[in-house]
Amino acid sequence: MFGQVAAERMSQSQSGVIVNVVAQEPDQYYSDLDNTTSMVTGFTKSWAKELKQHNIRVGGVIPVSSHSHHANGNWSQIQDELTRTTEYIVSNDYFSGRVVSAEA
Repeated sequence: MFGQVAAERMSQSQSGVIVNVVAQEPDQYYSDLDNTTSMVTGFTKSWAKELKQHNIRVGGVIPVSSHSHHANGNWSQIQDELTRTTEYIVSNDYFSGRVVSAEA
């Protein structure tokens, strides 16, 4: 719903960037994250195609941990990487329709 409202407003100004960021709970099962990743990848690609005519880019960021358990330090590293990856998507004019992993 939020994405639709944002896209409508951005289409009026004929520019914008939507970044879909997946929130991951520290105890979330990896199968749940796989399902969420597939869903976000699908609608990120779909929105990118649909909104290209309005000069709106769409990207996505998925948090990935290389550790089986999220320690507090590791979670803060993931959050930092999510922020850096989101900044990259927003600043790169050629990034659209793709989802990248933010790994710590």
